[in-house]
Amino acid sequence: MSALTRLFLWLVLMASSGAVALAATASAATFPRELSTYAQSPAAGLWSVLQARVAAEPFNLAATAIFICAVLHTFLAPKISQWGRLVEERHRARLQQQRPTTDRDDNGQPDEVSFGGQILHFFGEVEAVFGIWAV
Repeated sequence: MSALTRLFLWLVLMASSGAVALAATASAATFPRELSTYAQSPAAGLWSVLQARVAAEPFNLAATAIFICAVLHTFLAPKISQWGRLVEERHRARLQQQRPTTDRDDNGQPDEVSFGGQILHFFGEVEAVFGIWAV
């Protein structure tokens, strides 16, 4: 295939992808919906408002659940870090009972670490909490 043919195909693909993207955005509904588009009564409580909005837009249930999990995870992060340290201490004690530990890098820590403790420590980091729930 000659360079001119490849250039022509590339230009056709670029031109058509822009047209397809423009057509898709013109016909797509906006998300999230405007608050004024939901049917609501002024005296409705929180639970009835949530039920009505989930009935109108089912993804609102998933979004609410994700938000609640993120908030709970944020408040539990210090406790999760504490659990991670506890799991690592138990793992280190178990290793010392079984056999002599090796410390090849001379940092005072055994070379073998607790996978569960490392995972709990990761989930207890505030930066990880924001990164996990942002994705």
